[in-house]
Amino acid sequence: MKFIFGEGFQRTLGGSMMVAGTAIGAGMLALPMTSAGMWFNWSMVLMLLSWFCMLRASQAILEVNLLFEPGDSLHTLVQNTLGSFWSVLNGFSVAFVLYTLVYAYVSSGGSVVQHALQSSWGITPPRVLTSLIFTILLTACVWWSSKAVDRLSAILMGGMVITFLLSIGGMIGQARLDSMLGLDGQSGEFIFYLMKILHHR
Repeated sequence: MKFIFGEGFQRTLGGSMMVAGTAIGAGMLALPMTSAGMWFNWSMVLMLLSWFCMLRASQAILEVNLLFEPGDSLHTLVQNTLGSFWSVLNGFSVAFVLYTLVYAYVSSGGSVVQHALQSSWGITPPRVLTSLIFTILLTACVWWSSKAVDRLSAILMGGMVITFLLSIGGMIGQARLDSMLGLDGQSGEFIFYLMKILHHR
């Protein structure tokens, strides 16, 4: 019981939720649409392939991390392992990914704030203003402390799990095995793999 409610467990939970929050992004909302043409069989194959690639990549990163001191940056890891060229290329790649993520989250967060203000008070401010409000609120949370970030991450991840279970609970009764496996003659197409891979982050 001491482990469950202790400070060590809370830090582990908060860190896990922050990592999970970076892994589960806005693109997850569009995955069912991009994989609809593949249906169940091809979608499962691609998900298992993606899982394996991410597993091997995380294991490689972990193995490299064990050779360096705590506090060394990703830039240091790449430069000392692969050289300066790959370090520069990796820096540009990380900057590009972070830019697209910030753009996606600020844009979608601004939309959420706009709809919330419209439904609550009947006002519709411009998207630029609501995106700015969302950015200020998020920045204030990060500025406050890392503890606030892990608490907020835990709350949001918990809410996501609950809503996921509720939505799946409503649809699971309509699922048919013959339809999912394509036994009724309606199966997905391999060509939709390309769209899924391009969309997958």
